[in-house]
Amino acid sequence: MISRTPSLLRYPPKSSIILGLFVHEVLGIRRVFSEAPLRPMMQTIMNLLDVFNKSQLKKNPIDVRPGDTVKLYQRLKEGDKTRLQPFEGLIVARKHGKGSAATITIRKVSGGIGIEKIIPIHSPTIEKVEILRRAKVRRAKLYYIREKAAKEVRRKMKSLFVAKGEQVQSDDSLDEVSEK
Repeated sequence: MISRTPSLLRYPPKSSIILGLFVHEVLGIRRVFSEAPLRPMMQTIMNLLDVFNKSQLKKNPIDVRPGDTVKLYQRLKEGDKTRLQPFEGLIVARKHGKGSAATITIRKVSGGIGIEKIIPIHSPTIEKVEILRRAKVRRAKLYYIREKAAKEVRRKMKSLFVAKGEQVQSDDSLDEVSEK
């Protein structure tokens, strides 16, 4: 025999413990049931998370924006010793708002190779950040700088190869002359 009762009526409202919220529809009237013990427990968990996240925030957060050139000093532990490692570069992006998960992406070119570091703003390993230069940019994410820098490096490398190539050809011609 096929039951003609709506499928929602077959399940008791206690399933809201699992679902968190149970929508019940009877005779066109929509009722929302939620278990009373579940709500205070969820609030307590959320409050604990908020307290923990606020405790992880720095008192004076870094005020940096994309386009700024900064020098970041990061504390590194090597064995028993700790030292400060500077990293100077351009801020390409700032992500994840201003909370404990906020990060900045810093890019620098070292030896013709682009290096990017993604650093949490509220990380305890960051000692200080010096803003060397501020630039007015019209974008929030400066990812196009990667291609722009790559083209510039290729252009420089091409000019080096051409210069070396000419020099090598002239040396080869001198060798051929000296052999004759």
